[in-house]
Amino acid sequence: MACITKTRDNVENYMDDYLKKTAYLKTYSNEIHEIPDENLCPKGQFEIVLPPVKRGRAGRPKLSRRKGSNEPLRVQRSNGFRCEKCKEVGHNSMTCKNNPTTAAASTAPYMPQKVPKRNRNELNTLWT
Repeated sequence: MACITKTRDNVENYMDDYLKKTAYLKTYSNEIHEIPDENLCPKGQFEIVLPPVKRGRAGRPKLSRRKGSNEPLRVQRSNGFRCEKCKEVGHNSMTCKNNPTTAAASTAPYMPQKVPKRNRNELNTLWT
């Protein structure tokens, strides 16, 4: 197209005849009557055309329904945490403030105590 306009040639000289306006007017010059009823359509030996098979989208599927404004966003657990030391619900054994039972105390794992860190001056005096 750029070459044709550069040479200032007529674009219609490079078009096929069926793309021109005269062919369009000639094609639609006759009247096309619609069929008033489907029963008047000619029957043919055609196969039934089925819609394409629906495939799932890629990625995680969305929820089946959207929650209303009055519904909670998350569902809370019906049974909470149970402490292994005192067997009460509502906390775990790391945050237990109750006195452990004697059975639980005897089976408690050994926890080493932290050793305090030495500062740099103490280490220098040890090595000299």
